[in-house]
Amino acid sequence: MRKLTGFGLSFAVFMFFLSLIGCYDFVMVMTRNQTYFTEHYNSAVEGYFTNYPIVFVIVWFSHLLAGILSPIFYLFKRNSALTLAGLAFWGDALLMLLTSLFRNRIQVFGWQFISDLVILVLFALYFLYLRQYSNDKTDRGIAHTQKRR
Repeated sequence: MRKLTGFGLSFAVFMFFLSLIGCYDFVMVMTRNQTYFTEHYNSAVEGYFTNYPIVFVIVWFSHLLAGILSPIFYLFKRNSALTLAGLAFWGDALLMLLTSLFRNRIQVFGWQFISDLVILVLFALYFLYLRQYSNDKTDRGIAHTQKRR
C-alpha cells in the first residue's frame, strides 16, 4: 500500500478539525444555545433553525459524521475513507441545495453563505484527492499484478 504523504496527512487532519467545528456548530444549533446564537448569528438565522425539518437534520448529521470518520479511515489506509469523503461532500452539497431551495438559506445567511461554499469546495477537493489516491493505488496494484505474470 502506498505511503501517506505529508500533504495528505495535513489535509486529512485539517478536514477532521473542520468537521469537528461543524459538529460543535450542529450541537449548539440543535440545543438552541442562546449565547452561541447571539455570538455567531443574527435573529433571522435563529428563526431559520426553529422547526428545522428532521430530514435536513439527518443529512446534516450524516455529512458531519462522514466528515469526521473519513480522515480517520484515511490515516489507517482504509478504502472506505473515499466512500465517507464522498458522503461528506455529497451530503453537504445536498443540504446546501435543499436548504437554499426550500428554506431560503442564501437570503437568511447573507455573506456567511460564502463560508458554506468554501467548506463545500474543501470537501470536494478532499474527495477528489482521496479518489486520486485510490486510483493511483489501484493502478499500481494492477501494474504490479501484470508484472508478476
